[in-house]
Amino acid sequence: MWRSVRRCKCNGHASECLKNSGGNLVCNCKHNTEGADCDHCKAFYNDRPWRRATADSPNECLSCNCNGKSSECYFDAELYRATGHGGHCLSCADNTDGPNCERCLDNYHRDQTGSRCLPCACNSIGSESPQCDDRGICSCKPGVTGEKCDRCQPGFHSLTEAGCRPCSCAPSGSTQECDVTTGQCRCKDHVEGFSCDRYSSTHHRSCHLVMSHLKP
Repeated sequence: MWRSVRRCKCNGHASECLKNSGGNLVCNCKHNTEGADCDHCKAFYNDRPWRRATADSPNECLSCNCNGKSSECYFDAELYRATGHGGHCLSCADNTDGPNCERCLDNYHRDQTGSRCLPCACNSIGSESPQCDDRGICSCKPGVTGEKCDRCQPGFHSLTEAGCRPCSCAPSGSTQECDVTTGQCRCKDHVEGFSCDRYSSTHHRSCHLVMSHLKP
C-alpha cells in the first residue's frame, strides 16, 4: 500500500522542508513565522498582520515595541488601522501602561532616570487629585503645601477636605502664625488669647501698679 505523504506548502516563508517526528514534511520557517505551513507569526512578532511572502516582499513578521517593559503582545487590528503598528503589549512592567508600555499608570510619574514609574502618593485630604505632574508634585487645595500636599502653609491651620483655614490672628498682638493643628496664634510678649487680641492678666496688673505709684 502507498503511504500518503503530506505536501509541503510554506506560503513563501521557507526555502526547504524537513521531516518531523511523525514523518511528515514541515516547513523550516523564516521571516519570524511558524506553524506547519509558516502560516502565522511567532509570539511577540505581531506588529503587523501575517501575510504570504511574495517575489517583491518577504512580508516578514515584525516584533512588538514594548520599550523593554514586556515580552508579551497580541495583534490589535484597530490599533494597526489607526497607527500602522498593531503590536499591543501585555503585562507592562515598572508601573507602565499603554499599547507600547509607553506611559505611566494613572497616579504614577516617571523617575529621574525615566526608566520606571513611581507612585504619586498625593495626600488624599490635601490634594486636588491623586495625579501628580511629571516631577511627582501634587496639586494642592487652598492653604495646603508640600510636594504631596500633606501640610498647611504658614499662616494656615487645620488640614481638612476643604484645605487649610487661614489663621485669625490679631496683627498687632501676634507673629501672624498659628499652630497648624489647633489654630492657636503665636502671641507676642505680654499678649494672650486664641487670636492674641488682649494683654495678659499679669501684664495688666503690673501696668496698674506702676500707674498707681505715679499718681500724686
